[in-house]
Amino acid sequence: MSDAAAPDARPGWLATAGTVGRWASGILIGGCFGALLFLWILEEGRSGNIFRHHWTQQDFAQGLGTLISKHSSNPDQVGLFAALVMGVALALVFVLVERWLPFSSWRKGIALAPLPFLVWGLVFAPRVDARIVRVGDNFFLLKPGYFGTAAGKGTPIAAAIASVVACIVIARVVQLMRERWWWAPREAEGMMQEHILTDPLLGADIYDTRKVNPSLELTEEGADQPRIGA
Repeated sequence: MSDAAAPDARPGWLATAGTVGRWASGILIGGCFGALLFLWILEEGRSGNIFRHHWTQQDFAQGLGTLISKHSSNPDQVGLFAALVMGVALALVFVLVERWLPFSSWRKGIALAPLPFLVWGLVFAPRVDARIVRVGDNFFLLKPGYFGTAAGKGTPIAAAIASVVACIVIARVVQLMRERWWWAPREAEGMMQEHILTDPLLGADIYDTRKVNPSLELTEEGADQPRIGA
């Protein structure tokens, strides 16, 4: 970890608070982003607002909201908040099991994706009324069955894609936001910088000491000055 490799000059309690804040921010923001993407992919398949194509009858947000509060006047809103909480919980699970996941960097999210997909397909879909069916002028919510197959053949495909995308985003956001260098302000050009950087693609700590020189302008300016004794 870069935090361990780069000593923090701040007081111990302040450094600890900063570390906790970075990890908490990564879990919170990564989990919320992942949950929103998961919801958007499933809801787009039902509403077709952007791609003008429908591949599922499942209303995940409304079904989740109705499950939590059957008497709520706005189950979609309840479902949204519940999905955000579940996204944060998934991000916390990622942090706890990350070291055992295969692959490196954001690819660890791919290894985590089966977890939300299986929970959705084996727990949520067969037990929660989330499939919208219209009978005359009335709409009813029915259970979409295991992996949502009764709500359309494209439902499990959409859920699988949503799970992969959500987990990749969670992994990437958490991995970036927990690092101190990601929060540090960029120093002015031409100043000497010494950072302990964690290369997220190579997965190795790199000690980087370099002088930032935007171009060869300094060299050119020196060449324009008359030489002493010329």
